[in-house]
Amino acid sequence: MGLYEAERIPERLQDAMKFRNLTLRKVAPAIGVSHATVHRIMRGGVPDVESYLRVRAWLTAEAEELLSRARSLGGS
Repeated sequence: MGLYEAERIPERLQDAMKFRNLTLRKVAPAIGVSHATVHRIMRGGVPDVESYLRVRAWLTAEAEELLSRARSLGGS
């Protein structure tokens, strides 16, 4: 995910939450932000820099974990 792809954060966050079956209140502590911040981001609001970086780091970690699991199951 490019650093300046902030407009795609809500979509990626929604996908990750749906995949993990997480609610706003459950994902917020995992990310390290309030549920209100997650809600605001999901509605297209612009987060502060720290919140943006936390969400981005969480999404990156989620993607890396999925890739690792796929590899361990015999994926590429």
